Amino acid sequence: MTVASSPDDYEDFIKNLLLKEYGRETLFIDPIRHHNARVYGITISEAGPNSPGPRAQPGVVPLPSDTTKLVIRFSDPASILNEDVRVQNEVAVMTLARQALKPLDESLVPLVYAWSPFSEGKGWTLMEFKQGVPLGDKFPGLDADGKRAVLQQIAQIFKRIQSYELPGSIKTYGGLKFAEDGTIVGGKTPIAGGGPCGTLTELYAEYFKTQMVFADKCDIVKGWKDSDLRTRLDKFGAERLKDLVSQVDARPTLVHGDFDGNNILFDEATNKITALLDYDFGHIGSQADEYFYSFPSIHGLLIPPFIPDPDEEHLRECLLHGFSSEDAERKSESHDWATAFVRDEEFGKAGVERPVHIKGIDQLSSVFWFIQNISPPMFFLERWRAKATPERIAMIMGMTRDSLEKNLEHWGL
Repeated sequence: MTVASSPDDYEDFIKNLLLKEYGRETLFIDPIRHHNARVYGITISEAGPNSPGPRAQPGVVPLPSDTTKLVIRFSDPASILNEDVRVQNEVAVMTLARQALKPLDESLVPLVYAWSPFSEGKGWTLMEFKQGVPLGDKFPGLDADGKRAVLQQIAQIFKRIQSYELPGSIKTYGGLKFAEDGTIVGGKTPIAGGGPCGTLTELYAEYFKTQMVFADKCDIVKGWKDSDLRTRLDKFGAERLKDLVSQVDARPTLVHGDFDGNNILFDEATNKITALLDYDFGHIGSQADEYFYSFPSIHGLLIPPFIPDPDEEHLRECLLHGFSSEDAERKSESHDWATAFVRDEEFGKAGVERPVHIKGIDQLSSVFWFIQNISPPMFFLERWRAKATPERIAMIMGMTRDSLEKNLEHWGL
């Protein structure tokens, strides 16, 4: 079946899939969201006496006969991820995350009942429906005790993911896949150009090379060849990248890649977290890498340097060097400093490896964001380009160039 963009086509696909695979009638389909993936909630009939058996594939469990609520995620090719590996990587990451959280609560990770790669027509994952509401919009309205209770749980969950000892079959940085015998091994990342790599330095070098290729293809930045910036970028890749990345004593670490409020479900009555969702960007990085992808709404994202915003600059300094009691009282329209302080405090109590304790994370974070800026992803997103005015594109182009040049100057290039 070919990829279709019509919502009706997706709904027909869902009905046919559940009838063919499980002998279940689809009673109701609820579009939940469409960002990097199309996500639908589904209500189905209970299983009949002669329903088909489960799929024989790794990373799945049988669909219980009395289960009538499900979720299905379709990967969206417009999100510019590596569709060839995306679904399999997601299921493998979910499998590891479930193992990592077993001492705490493995039910936080939805069970997977079936999946199919994009190469077979549509990339999709059929999974368990989890109770709860998204934390993102609700968190700001919680009182201080409620916020702390939620942050304590986030800290405990993250501690177990970050400290999880990977299976011996995983020997590389990058993405994940299933071997023929069902074991999880290294593979390519859904983010283009990553792995499998023997070292973190090699992974970042692949990210750099991929972004340079994208920059050459981009009709906006045009490879940054209109000045000496391109020569300086090439010099960075050849002379500085390895030294900067190797400052981190990297340990292969499971990275969720989007651990934040919109991917956390919780019970409003008890403030108990009920699920951690969306493993699209999951991969094997270092103990530092989660801080480059996650926790923006609770002020745990390690942002790049040279941001012309005093609060952002101060937050970076706090993350790298520690918070003071005065920071908890700091006032700002854009930052909830009390939340930032409590999050850091709870991470510390849980034994999380925080940026302040990760040697070399300062330079690694700079390299990470620098590489992202070589070819900003939004320049390839059709939905963003359709809405962006020439003035906005020029503004972002100018800010990106300025950031690249400041980093290069800082590194002596």
